[in-house]
Amino acid sequence: MSDLAHQQRTLALAMVVAAYVLSFFQPLFALMGLVTASFTLTWACAKEVNPPLLSGMSTSVTNIGGFLAAAILQPMVGWVMDWTSPGGLTESGARFHTPDDFHAGLLLLAGRRPSGR
Repeated sequence: MSDLAHQQRTLALAMVVAAYVLSFFQPLFALMGLVTASFTLTWACAKEVNPPLLSGMSTSVTNIGGFLAAAILQPMVGWVMDWTSPGGLTESGARFHTPDDFHAGLLLLAGRRPSGR
């Protein structure tokens, strides 16, 4: 019955398309694996450097660092993009950002000072 509705063919086609699209992300996933794998060493270092009484506190502070950086940097990138933006609005009322605005925001993540107005 499902062959009559072509559900199996549709599912197979969707899986092939998804595999093709995801293959473009494989180098990025490999890079993320290489870079973020070293983060687990920070927990071990935090535990070994501090006294045993404070090892739990030190690993929790170390763990919070990544989340705190994400929470702080996300609005900062938006502020930098707004600061370098020409100030236009789209028809729906959203701000218009050029590729240079996105570049300035990414420079902030790289630790460089964006040149703007």
